[in-house]
Amino acid sequence: MKIDKVNEETGWYFFCPGCNTHHSTKKRWTFNGNLEFPTITPSFHTRYTKTGEQLPYKVCHLFVTDGKIIYLNDSTHKFSGQTIEMVDL
Repeated sequence: MKIDKVNEETGWYFFCPGCNTHHSTKKRWTFNGNLEFPTITPSFHTRYTKTGEQLPYKVCHLFVTDGKIIYLNDSTHKFSGQTIEMVDL
């Protein structure tokens, strides 16, 4: 299973290897219902700093399509511009 439900309010979550953490949906995202080959729209765009780090923010910008994570070029981690298979939870 590549995606799982947190609860009715929070929605769905999946593991992001680029951020080494989970991303979760809110009500504005649409999920195709396929737990093995999920598609979620629209894209995820996250800005963050890790504990103890200074600015500038790190960026993760991605699409989830047919069980793959498509990282956009503005992502600042090692998967920027790459498409990878989602990992099992």
